[in-house]
Amino acid sequence: MFIAPKILLPPGIGDVYWSLVKMESFLKKKELGKPDVYVACRPDKFGSENRAFDFIEQFPFVNSTRTVLNNDLAPDEFWTHAYTQKETGIFKDVIGCDYFVAYNGSINAGRSLEETDPEIACNWDTVLPGGSTRSPIAQKMWTRYTKYIVYHFGTRGTYRYWTDDFSVNQIVQSIKEISKNTETTPILVGGEWDREDPGLLQIRDSVPCVDMMGKTSFKEICGLIRGAEMVVGFPSGLSMISPMLGTKTLSLWSNLYPRRTRWNVVAPQFRNKLYFVNKTRGLSINYLVERVVALNG
Repeated sequence: MFIAPKILLPPGIGDVYWSLVKMESFLKKKELGKPDVYVACRPDKFGSENRAFDFIEQFPFVNSTRTVLNNDLAPDEFWTHAYTQKETGIFKDVIGCDYFVAYNGSINAGRSLEETDPEIACNWDTVLPGGSTRSPIAQKMWTRYTKYIVYHFGTRGTYRYWTDDFSVNQIVQSIKEISKNTETTPILVGGEWDREDPGLLQIRDSVPCVDMMGKTSFKEICGLIRGAEMVVGFPSGLSMISPMLGTKTLSLWSNLYPRRTRWNVVAPQFRNKLYFVNKTRGLSINYLVERVVALNG
C-alpha cells in the first residue's frame, strides 16, 4: 500500500509547473501514493494563492488541499537555501510536510530541470486540461473583437529590472503600434492584485484596450489564451503555460537571470515553435512591433 505524503509547493503558477513536471516520476521513485498538496505563501487580501490551487487542480496525480502554510513557519535561512540550491529541488520535513518540491533555485541559476535531480524524469508532455476555445469568455471575445492579443505585464517589485530597460511608455507605444499593424484588439490580463500596480493602470488608461485584470477565473483565462492570436509580456506563470494552450507566446526577459533561464522555464517542444523570447536590454519599440507582427503572420 502506497503512503500518501504531504507535499509543499511554492506559490506561483510557473513555480508549481516546474515542480509538477518532476512530480510523477518522484512519486514513483519513492513509491509514494497520491500526495496531499499544500502551498507555501503569505495569504493576502486578494487570495492570490488560490490561483496556484486552481492550476494544481488541473492535474490528476495530486490532491489539492487548498490549504496555505505560512512561509514564516520556516526559518529565513531555509528559504534562502531552497531558492538558491542548484543541485536539487527536493527538501524534506518543511512546515509539517514530508517534502517541499521547488526548482526555483536551479531554474534561476540557468540549469534545466533535466540537469537537476537527473534521476527524477521530467514529464513535459502534460496537456493542460483547463480552458477551451469554446469557453463563454473566448466566444465573447471572438464575437466582439474577432482577433485579439493577450498582454500580461508587471511593473512592481522585481519587474523594475524589466521596466528599467523597457519603460511603461515604450510598452504603451508598442501595444498601440502592434494593434494597428496586426488589426488586433489588446486585452490586458492579470490578477486582482495587478489592479494596484500603477504601471499597469497607466498602460490600461493609455491604450484603447479591454481590461480583464482580476476579472477571470483560471479556466476562463485559459480559454481566453486559447482563443488569442498571441500572448505578449514579461515572464510570468501565464506566459509559461500559454504555450501548453497552443498559443504563440513572446516573453520579454531582462538580464537579471542567465540566458538559459528564459528557455528552461517551458517544455523543450515549445521553444522557438510556440514560445519565443527577447531580451529587454536594448529593445526598441520598432523591433518589438516587427517581431510580434512577424510571429503573428
